[in-house]
Amino acid sequence: MKKIIIFSYFIVAVCVLQAQQDNREEMRRYIRRAQTAYNAGEFNDALKEYKTALQLAPQYPELYKAIGDVYEKLGGTANIIEAATYYKRYLELSPNAEDRRTIQDKIYDLEYFQEKSEDQDRFLDDLSGIWVAVDNLEITNKDKKVGTISWHTNFIFEISEIKKTGKYRVTIMKEGCDYYTESIIDKTVDIVPQKDKSFNFTIADAQAHTPNQGGYSALRFVARVAGAATGMDWVTDAATTAVDVAQANDLPSNTQIAYIFGLQYKDGKLEGLVNIIQKFANPNKQRTSRNDVYEITFVKSKKNDGHIEFSNGMTKAIENKPDIISLEKATYKQDKWGNKLSDNEIKSKLANVNSQLSESFQAAKKQRKTGNILLTAGLLTTAASIPFLIIGNQEHLYSGDSYEYYEDGQLRRGTEYYYDTNSTLITAGLVMLGTGVVTTIVSFPIKSSGSKKSLDIINEYNNQISQQKKDKPVSELRFGATSSGGIGFTLTF
Repeated sequence: MKKIIIFSYFIVAVCVLQAQQDNREEMRRYIRRAQTAYNAGEFNDALKEYKTALQLAPQYPELYKAIGDVYEKLGGTANIIEAATYYKRYLELSPNAEDRRTIQDKIYDLEYFQEKSEDQDRFLDDLSGIWVAVDNLEITNKDKKVGTISWHTNFIFEISEIKKTGKYRVTIMKEGCDYYTESIIDKTVDIVPQKDKSFNFTIADAQAHTPNQGGYSALRFVARVAGAATGMDWVTDAATTAVDVAQANDLPSNTQIAYIFGLQYKDGKLEGLVNIIQKFANPNKQRTSRNDVYEITFVKSKKNDGHIEFSNGMTKAIENKPDIISLEKATYKQDKWGNKLSDNEIKSKLANVNSQLSESFQAAKKQRKTGNILLTAGLLTTAASIPFLIIGNQEHLYSGDSYEYYEDGQLRRGTEYYYDTNSTLITAGLVMLGTGVVTTIVSFPIKSSGSKKSLDIINEYNNQISQQKKDKPVSELRFGATSSGGIGFTLTF
């Protein structure tokens, strides 16, 4: 009986060893296939083979490290997270691994790239929508009863994702715009956002052809390859600059005006430059008549009932921007929203533009306050004098000297009575009245002068704001060859 049991154990042990041998060979097969796919750059196939091997040996640490390597190669936010997860599992299963420090450093690196990738994903998610330029955003009317706002600005465009292409489409919108008065033929253009959250695009009117954006991207790639092959960075820089120059001058033919945008996403806004280039439409007279560069900022909005909403971002841009202070009948002061402004609100607006104006307004405010105090004191003193004068002028019966007289043969005594006023009260009343009248009279020129100074300061502020809008900072962008034979550009302010 014991022999039979021992023999049975032996049979089971042989079977287990055989199964383990078969299992190891099968796992080796999948690992080999995974390594081949990995070396060939077929990372999705490699991931599939490694995970099949992992099912056969879920406690084998090296498989977790290999899978982490594949996820790292695949890239993208989700894959970076998976790579870090598998590397951590590898360290859990082999705490004394020789490459523990290397793998832990990889995890730190992946955590950084994960944050960058997630940030890029948030940018791309937020990129789609309607974008409104707020630099010259103006309120034209506000209906206080229903709260509707009429407004206009320079540029508005809508950005939408082109699925599975990595590209986005920019559609120019004319609603509420000051520009785009020309007959722009192509109202859409495709863009490819860069890793630094920047992108460029050109909109032009009456165009006969569209510049080949893809061709210029290919030339930039060739420039990078040439620099890497020669080991000289200046080769890449010179070639890339030459491509930039060529692309900047490759405007659609018969162009009247071209709008070249260079924008970067930052804190929920698009900020950058717009280069407005105007040329004569006649091909035989192609010369530039305008070449202006403006700083520009866009904020997001959305459509509601077919109309673009006045968004919170637009409201903040308006509130933070210096604006004209309206004066009605030379005294009533209101902002762009039609709201009455306090002196402190006016002072704050002035300080944002010119601190000296703000200080002068504060001094004028103190002068007006002094005038008001004197006026109040004068009126109160004048009013207080009236009771003194009234009471002091009332007649009072006073008893005078005693005297004797005979009447009907008898000696009689009497007292002489007479009426009199209170000269002390009258004097005090007259002094108070004079003081009150003089104080009141003096208060008017002081108050009037302070009020006039305040209005003059506000008018000076309005003039400065108007002048700033007329003299908006403009610069000229010129491309050309340098004396040393290189290609460069100048930006003149």
